[in-house]
Amino acid sequence: MPTNFLEAGFFPRFLRSLVLCFLATSAASSQEALAADGRNPEAPEAWHNRIAVYLWMAGLDGTTGNRLREGEIDASFSDILDNFEAGFMLDYRGMKGRWGVGLDLIYLNITPSPSVTGPNPAPIGPRTVSAEGDVDVKQWIVDFTGRYEIRTGLELLAGGRYVNLDVDADVSLPGPQQNRLKISDGESWVDPIIGAEYRGRFPNSDKWRYVLHGDIGGFGISSDLTWQLYGYVGYQPTNEWTIYGGYRHMKIDYEANNRASFFYDMAIGGPVLGVAYSF
Repeated sequence: MPTNFLEAGFFPRFLRSLVLCFLATSAASSQEALAADGRNPEAPEAWHNRIAVYLWMAGLDGTTGNRLREGEIDASFSDILDNFEAGFMLDYRGMKGRWGVGLDLIYLNITPSPSVTGPNPAPIGPRTVSAEGDVDVKQWIVDFTGRYEIRTGLELLAGGRYVNLDVDADVSLPGPQQNRLKISDGESWVDPIIGAEYRGRFPNSDKWRYVLHGDIGGFGISSDLTWQLYGYVGYQPTNEWTIYGGYRHMKIDYEANNRASFFYDMAIGGPVLGVAYSF
């Protein structure tokens, strides 16, 4: 038996085996990560799409109005259900190689009953009065992003958040004359956003996966600040279908630079349940 490992060629063979083992492990990990992402490891450069419908069981907490009047909204998800008129939520994500796009659509129409503050129509008394009333809120929130995968499962994203909001309030003011205060206002704006998203699979499981997402934007261009965080856990009964749930929170702090000084400062958060189809 040779006593010199170099002369015997042991060390070069050992290094070669070690490198081959490392490459095989890395390739296997990458394939698992691609599979966890819903992509076919054998065709990573083809378009891989995922479309999901979901229910965001969110509550609203904040204020909205203009320089003359403001309304406070504090509505839990059960309150929203009681006042729900219409809505839908849809999410799309497409990847081709390391590049991809994302689109998230939210439409909500609710009629909460907040407390509203406005000018006192009476010639005497305080300058402002508060009363209970009905508010009709129609809202679109649309996130559109471009994505780049810097490593398997980890994506950097940049894009915009479009918000369209219409608020109509009809309030009975206190007093013998029973005057009514009507507020009708609306605004739309687009915020730049940047963020990151990570998708992975739980160890020792080929069915369970998770998604972590964070973004921030506004930067005073439209909103003073907007940000979002969510985390989802999904179960994949087949290669195409995923059932998932988690929690999502979004904050929007916007004030228009116009004569009316419309503002919308709102926190939106709650659990999420959804189903996704990959193709």
